[in-house]
Amino acid sequence: MTDLESYDIQGEPDREERIYLWKTAIGLQKIDGLTVSDYLISVANRNINGEITLKEAHDLIEDYYKARPSIAMDENCIEEAYNKRTS
Repeated sequence: MTDLESYDIQGEPDREERIYLWKTAIGLQKIDGLTVSDYLISVANRNINGEITLKEAHDLIEDYYKARPSIAMDENCIEEAYNKRTS
């Protein structure tokens, strides 16, 4: 286990921290000149509201793009970085 993997076992962050994490992630996409999709925003809102965990949010987004590889970069420059790790 790497040092960063140990953070996975500490549990879910509280609502305030989830908001901060999503704003940071979306902000980093903007820095790269990318616009996040409405789907990512909807998943982020579900996580922020406590409906799903961060792991579930990650899995939903990853599955979404696996099923739709052609929309990872479309004519509107909508692209999202996501972790392609295997579970």
